[in-house]
Amino acid sequence: MRWPCSSRGYYGRRFNPELHDTFRWNVCENKLFALFWTLLDLPPEEAQVISHDMNLTDVVNRVRALASIKLKTDTELIAAIANGLQVFERCRTNRNQLTHFTFVLAQDTETGPYRLALARMSRKPEYRERVPFPDSIKDIRRVARDIRRLNVFLRDVERRAAAKIRPSRLIKLED
Repeated sequence: MRWPCSSRGYYGRRFNPELHDTFRWNVCENKLFALFWTLLDLPPEEAQVISHDMNLTDVVNRVRALASIKLKTDTELIAAIANGLQVFERCRTNRNQLTHFTFVLAQDTETGPYRLALARMSRKPEYRERVPFPDSIKDIRRVARDIRRLNVFLRDVERRAAAKIRPSRLIKLED
């Protein structure tokens, strides 16, 4: 995959990892909305009007409710969607803390040296202690990998839900 290199004005061979993670997370959000729209069983332009300005928590709650109504005969698919929504919430938390963080001085051991660590920031107006979180390259790669896997999972459950809700509208693709 090639990404534009803004400083040189051409497509470079390397890409910014933060941009890549942001791209993947945006795909996740789009997959969640696609699942919501499928469960609504409305044309995309109508579903867009309904979902405009909804926050992600509202979408997750509505997907859960609609799945239990529209797919009530397929408990396995309902369970898969519920699992996907739990993973979505966890990935969102992890992605947000890697995107919106502050710094603290932290020690890995009681007598070890101090290092600059990433920490959660409170969104509340009153002061809250900054809490460091795992920030190794391994942890960051795990979050990216989880988001990538969630993309595939949400695509698959959306396709399964679409096949259940509107089988006559499916387009058969030839190999």
